[in-house]
Amino acid sequence: MILKKIKMVNFRNYKLFENKFDESINILTGNNGAGKTSILEAIYILSISKSFRTNSFRKIINNKEDFLQIFGKFRDHKNCDVNVNYTKKEGKKIFFNGSALERNTDLIGKIPVIILSPSDQRITEGPNSLRKNFINQILCQVNEKYLKKLLNYNKLLKRRNSLLKNYRNKNKNKYDLYFESLDEQLATASQYLTQKRKKFIKEFNTRLQENFQKITHLDAKIEMGYKSKMQYDEDNYQNSFLDDMKSIFKSDLDKGYTSKGVHRDKIRIYFNGNNIREVGSQGEHKVSLIALKISEGDFIKEHMQTSLIYLLDDLFSLLDKEHCLKIIKELSDENQVFITTTDLNNIDEEALSSKTYSTFNISGGIS
Repeated sequence: MILKKIKMVNFRNYKLFENKFDESINILTGNNGAGKTSILEAIYILSISKSFRTNSFRKIINNKEDFLQIFGKFRDHKNCDVNVNYTKKEGKKIFFNGSALERNTDLIGKIPVIILSPSDQRITEGPNSLRKNFINQILCQVNEKYLKKLLNYNKLLKRRNSLLKNYRNKNKNKYDLYFESLDEQLATASQYLTQKRKKFIKEFNTRLQENFQKITHLDAKIEMGYKSKMQYDEDNYQNSFLDDMKSIFKSDLDKGYTSKGVHRDKIRIYFNGNNIREVGSQGEHKVSLIALKISEGDFIKEHMQTSLIYLLDDLFSLLDKEHCLKIIKELSDENQVFITTTDLNNIDEEALSSKTYSTFNISGGIS
């Protein structure tokens, strides 16, 4: 997939921004705060329907305006247009080729994108939820059924937690047919999500190790680990799940939330057998993140059979110049790449001589 053109209205510090892009490498240069990352953010929204910087679209609107718009023209085997509109009164609405999407999440998987920024280091350094989100986002892009199952599981979980609080407030402590019905539905979604996550990690770890060695040439082992409390035989998964939910019902009632399920799964990154979050050096976290992101792209590309859009935000702060240029060259072989940098001297014309690329000086604001 290739982004040919973007237009932003009232987006961040841009009142109006329009630009056409190179099909291979696009270098966005300018001072800190100029708006380089905002362009990557807009591209990400056109692909995933949400920002990688904030959960609130209100924070993205320029100054005191009441609306924002983002338009993107893409090309793959055919052309497609994406339009994201947001108003403070009506919220977000997304149009794909002129037709309004019923759900914002329907955009996911249509335009595969990979974001890599310094803040992503929290995937290896931060809480479990970030690594779980990392896996979910990959699987949601390549598998529409996984996305639907995940959304359904989260909806059922929210309903169950609300019901637990309601029963507790009314001093009701019996596991009844309503809870049993909810848990049966949770069991079905849980079994599917668990199967897909296990299969994904097994396949992903091979890519992860290969890419890590390609980047570092170190004699070290890196792998992703998955731990779930829902360890049941596949043939008896449903019954075992229900038995567990019944056994923790009174405890959940006291807590007011569901204490067991795939939402509690643990995802860890192991470096030479040790949890990298506990023992990893700053350098090991950086190269592990790069390997994770390249492997993410490899997985999505293979499963979707299409080129990708890579958004590399301040890549040169993560690795040395030589490794960065090598990564850019490899990623741009069949994909479109966007890079932000404050120093154009990071771009070695000789190193990229076999590639076509365009440089854009971003001065931050009205274009």
